[in-house]
Amino acid sequence: AASLVLGASASAQNARAPEPVVLHDVRLSSEAEAPSVSLVLRNGRIADILAQGTELPVGVRVVEGGGSLALPAFVDGYTTRGLEPAAPVADQDRDSSVEANVHIEMREANRKGVRPTFRAVEAFSLEDAELAAYREQGFAALHACPSGELLAGTSALLTVREAALRDRVLAAQVFATACFRASGWGYPSTLM
Repeated sequence: AASLVLGASASAQNARAPEPVVLHDVRLSSEAEAPSVSLVLRNGRIADILAQGTELPVGVRVVEGGGSLALPAFVDGYTTRGLEPAAPVADQDRDSSVEANVHIEMREANRKGVRPTFRAVEAFSLEDAELAAYREQGFAALHACPSGELLAGTSALLTVREAALRDRVLAAQVFATACFRASGWGYPSTLM
């Protein structure tokens, strides 16, 4: 019975497959005479390229390309641009007296270098000109990663298209980021 429950819970956690999509009326070359085609996308991959005038598959979502150029794009796998977190408050309590007690561990409220609740998706902000520069260089998505702290927070995956931030989020939480750095002085100050 336990194996059935574990198997059922594991299958329930699997990500849903993306729906089939057809990118209709797109060009695969920047040449003026490049023919217009339709790209059939299934499970996140190009399944077929249909010539202009070919009947489109039934039961798929059709996205009109309007003669746009469809090319593969880059993903910036790690960027800290657009993330300006507020300076952390290291001392959130009163320091205990060293004369009254021996310090054997970090104070309970000393949070220097520890910011696991920071979420890149909530703080990400790039100007339209910066996003346009990414697009011009061939980038389609950015993996925005907080940095500068031992535990810096959670990263996010975002597109660089012209849209509101909520419409550009591909994954609000990708992974927790960490590094061998902490802001400010004092403990921890070594690379351990």
